[in-house]
Amino acid sequence: MSSISYIKNSFYRKVVNVVEDTQKKHPAYLFATRNQNKLNEYERLLKEKVDGVDLKIPEIQDPDPFVVLEEKAKAAYVVYGGPIYVEDTSLIITSLDNMIGPYADNETNSRAKLEAICRMFATDQERSARVQVGIAVFDGLEVSSWIGQIDGTIASSPKGANGFGFDPIFIPKGSHKTFAELSDKEKDMYSPRRLAIEKLQKSPRLAQNPIFELQEPSEFLLSRIQKDQLVGKSLPAGRQAKALHFAYSLQSLEIAKVRPNKELHVSKYAQFVQKSYSNGAVREYTVDPKSASMGLILLTEVDVKTVPNRNGSLRPIRLETTSTGDPMLFQMGPKALEVVLASRTAEYMDMHSEEMHQHVRDLLSGKIPHVPRSNTPSPILEGILGMISHTDIFTGERVVDRQANSAIATKELGYKRLSSEGLLSRKKAAQGILMLGPDGIVSSLYAYGGMPPTTGSVDSLVTAAMSYMRGWIPRNGVFAGNFQRQLQLFIEAKEKIVSFKLPKDIERQVIAQIGIAVGCDNPRQIALQMKQFQKLGGHAARIYTTNPDRRIVETAVAMRKAVGKDFLLCVGPVTDSEQARRLKQEAGVHMFLVGHGGGENCTSLTAGGAANSVELLYLLYIDPLFNDCLIGMEGGTGTTIGALMPLLDVISLNKRGIGGYESTQGLYYLKARGGKEEPVIPYHGSASAATQLIESYMDPEIAKRRLGLDGIVRAVEGKVNYLVLNDAVRSNVSAIRENRAIAGLALADQQALSLYQLRERVKKYGHNHVGISSASSVIAGEHRGGV
Repeated sequence: MSSISYIKNSFYRKVVNVVEDTQKKHPAYLFATRNQNKLNEYERLLKEKVDGVDLKIPEIQDPDPFVVLEEKAKAAYVVYGGPIYVEDTSLIITSLDNMIGPYADNETNSRAKLEAICRMFATDQERSARVQVGIAVFDGLEVSSWIGQIDGTIASSPKGANGFGFDPIFIPKGSHKTFAELSDKEKDMYSPRRLAIEKLQKSPRLAQNPIFELQEPSEFLLSRIQKDQLVGKSLPAGRQAKALHFAYSLQSLEIAKVRPNKELHVSKYAQFVQKSYSNGAVREYTVDPKSASMGLILLTEVDVKTVPNRNGSLRPIRLETTSTGDPMLFQMGPKALEVVLASRTAEYMDMHSEEMHQHVRDLLSGKIPHVPRSNTPSPILEGILGMISHTDIFTGERVVDRQANSAIATKELGYKRLSSEGLLSRKKAAQGILMLGPDGIVSSLYAYGGMPPTTGSVDSLVTAAMSYMRGWIPRNGVFAGNFQRQLQLFIEAKEKIVSFKLPKDIERQVIAQIGIAVGCDNPRQIALQMKQFQKLGGHAARIYTTNPDRRIVETAVAMRKAVGKDFLLCVGPVTDSEQARRLKQEAGVHMFLVGHGGGENCTSLTAGGAANSVELLYLLYIDPLFNDCLIGMEGGTGTTIGALMPLLDVISLNKRGIGGYESTQGLYYLKARGGKEEPVIPYHGSASAATQLIESYMDPEIAKRRLGLDGIVRAVEGKVNYLVLNDAVRSNVSAIRENRAIAGLALADQQALSLYQLRERVKKYGHNHVGISSASSVIAGEHRGGV
């Protein structure tokens, strides 16, 4: 295969954006050369630091210098793994039938060759020549090139010691000296390289850390978007404008000053900026360095770690990198953004129609009566858990004699489907997952947890809140020990919600969905901070920890005294039912979250503990003490939640809240998978070594608690983990709508159009629970695994 064929058959990624290195850690221009003479000249002409890489790209053989330049740029792109500047210099001897041309490097690399060129002319023959310098770069779609050229003559013999290449034999027009006889300053006056660079400097830079375009959706998908229904003429202009305002309210689009349009088209992007902490140990890629909203976080010693291959080259083990060690970054292209904007527009239409607003008001006013949990026991669930219970003959109360002796996952518990003589629309049932909480706030069954990749972004918080989903501003990662950043993120989210100009009663409900996650290390300080949060309009706080000691109760009590009875207090994951009872009785906690839907709590509990989340959820459910509280599960529940819906009020969608444009400002890494394209986002867990190292680098006081004297993380739960982007989910809204549809399916299957109707059925007829075997679960999984 020829060199050109090799290049043309290679795979290209399109560059859609760049990362600006504000701290100048890397040169702005990277060239595919190790020729120090050229690099020195670049620096002199550009007046800034440049760098070069010897890529050993295939030598392009073609008499046309423009062809050589373009193919060289593409070849460098393939070898480097992204855009890199190349140069090709031609010495065109016009009086000798344009000989040498782009082969100048090979034909002028010795004194003997230069002398031979000078002797090629007849005594009285014209010695005219031209030097052409081309600089080019390929962005994965097209080659941009900048050409500088100057006429001159070939000297009678090589002269001068300055310069390199053919400088000793070329005399530029307007001078009587060769380039090699001129000083650097004099040479620059005539230099075709200077002319090319002047043109280059007028163009946008393709920086050393480019951002590539994710695979775009098909035209078939785009053709299915019903724009006439979303933004068509039949809609009231005011409502249409509000829906588009919400759709385009993504932080990156606002920074880029993208105006809402009915075509849902985005033609420009906000440039990303790299922020570095602790001398580059932690990097953050963000569109707005002044915002509290979290971008994409990188822990250099973990995420871009490499190991040597047998041939001595380095191989990344987690994230793909360029040859300079920078991560390969991706973001969505304009077609994918069209899908995002369509989903967001549709969600606004559904959640903020007059009908939905009235539904919220009916819940608030009691027109739709609140139905408490019935505490109806489930013999099937108790049997699966291995629990034993009896009825007290004196009080008639049912007592659990022994708690569970097994830990089960949510997929091991199912429900029997029921037919109905009435009309049971799954779509209508999906709207019935709103409930009135004890704090006077109407919220969805679904919520977002408190993990930075999910709720560390203002876009994610606002998106969830506008769908009446509770979300918690994180307390770990870059937010650890930084309460002011938490407050600022709330203010940014609140201001954005206010900009949508919702009815004031609905606006209050939306803003109240956003809470702050806190720890329990300093109860008094946390209580004062929550008072400050409350003054800014905050309504809820979550003690987010799995700590089993008394500090959780002490923190909750201190917070309750500081913020009063109407402020929602949440604790989760709670450790056991006894801890939950104390929190309810002593601090009036409104919301309790248990851990994952399997046999573990939060991350991995590497000591071997099995916090049986389903058991703990059930114990809270059958205890009347918690009937006026919200109880729920923190992530890990998957989609098999139908049988649990009568038992709980909240399900966290943490992991499903990652992977849309709204999370980490729409930026992704490329996972190291031996050539397989897998865009990912880190999800290291709140107590993983990676997260704790990030926190230690951010705050010396945290480092004292997290690290031993040897610098090793003391207590690790979880491991370095990445969530692969699901092509079907282009927006967080997509995941919200998908899960809402699943909830509607589960309600309709059980003859209910709302969670309240389902509670009434359970109170009247009991649970229709059934155990699900492993084989049945596998078969169901295979069935659901299709396109």
